[in-house]
Amino acid sequence: MNPTKRNVLVVDAGEDTKTTAGGIILQTTVETGSKPGFVLAVGPQVECVKPKDRVALDWGKGMPITVKGEKAILINEDFILGVYNE
Repeated sequence: MNPTKRNVLVVDAGEDTKTTAGGIILQTTVETGSKPGFVLAVGPQVECVKPKDRVALDWGKGMPITVKGEKAILINEDFILGVYNE
């Protein structure tokens, strides 16, 4: 999928839970609507992020979609809060 204009395709970074050796699932983020994601693709007018960037964003501002069986969102670049420098 190729986003248009200033849209970005993002998948969940999968860092909001951890499972202990005993099988207990622990929540590692607070439910604020913001959690890390990975950029899969960007539209032609996107300036601040590129594919494979790890970003912080407000998941509630995006449109949920499924790409190749994986849950993702399309979100305007304006709702990406930051890019992790790792």
